[in-house]
Amino acid sequence: MNKDEEERLRQERIELLKLKQGIIDESELIPEKPEETPERTVWQKAEAFFDLNKGFMLLGVLVLAVIVSISVLLFSREADDLMVLVVITDENSPMKNKAAEIEKALEMYCPDFDNNGSVHVNVSVADISVDAIGDFERAQNDQLSLEIDTRYRQLIISDGGFMEYISKAYGKDTGVIMEGELSRISLNSLSFARQAGLEGCTDDIMFFIRCEMNGDPNTAAVQRERALEVVKNIVDNKAVSVEG
Repeated sequence: MNKDEEERLRQERIELLKLKQGIIDESELIPEKPEETPERTVWQKAEAFFDLNKGFMLLGVLVLAVIVSISVLLFSREADDLMVLVVITDENSPMKNKAAEIEKALEMYCPDFDNNGSVHVNVSVADISVDAIGDFERAQNDQLSLEIDTRYRQLIISDGGFMEYISKAYGKDTGVIMEGELSRISLNSLSFARQAGLEGCTDDIMFFIRCEMNGDPNTAAVQRERALEVVKNIVDNKAVSVEG
C-alpha cells in the first residue's frame, strides 16, 4: 500500500471517529450509504393500494350494489301468466276490496303458462262506482280507459254497469265481448264465486272476454288464448294449480 492510500485511510478513520463522537454531522470523505428500504409484504402492498384508491373502490362498490339490487328485483319478480281487469261500477259491489281473493281463486284454474315453476295472475282493479268522487273518480276512469285502450287484459270481471259504460264511452261496435259460449258467463253459479269471496253475488257479475286484437297483437292474442283456457277451466270446475 502506498503512502497516499495510507493517508486516505488514516483520514477516513479520523472522520469516522468524529462522526461517532458527534463532533461532525457528515463527512466529505465518507459518503453516506442510502438507507435500504425493507421489502413490503403482500398485505402491506394491498393496504397501500387500498389507501390510494379507496375513493374509487367505494364508489365502485356502491354502483355494484345498486346493479345487484336492481337485478334481484327484476329476476325475483313473478312473471304474469294471466292479466285480468276487475271493473266495479256498483258502489255496493261484492268485488270491492276482493282483488287478492279474486287473484288467488284465478290462480287455482290458471296453468303455468310460462313454465317457470310458479303461477301468477295479475289483477288490476278500476273502481268507477258512483261513490267515487273528484280526483279519485277521474283517476279510476283514466285507468279504465287506459286498460281498455291498451287491450293487454283480455279477461274482464265486472257487473251489468260495465256494458253500459262501454256503450257510452266507445259505442256498440267496440269488440270488447267475444262471441261464443264463453262470453258473458255469470259467476254466481260457479264454485269460483265462493273461492273468490263472491258467494251469493248477483247474476250480472260476469266474465267478459275481449275479441279485439288492436294494440300489441302478440300480447293481446296470447292473453286472449290464456283467458279462454282459464275461464273454461273455471266453468268445468277444473283446478289445475296448487298456487291458489
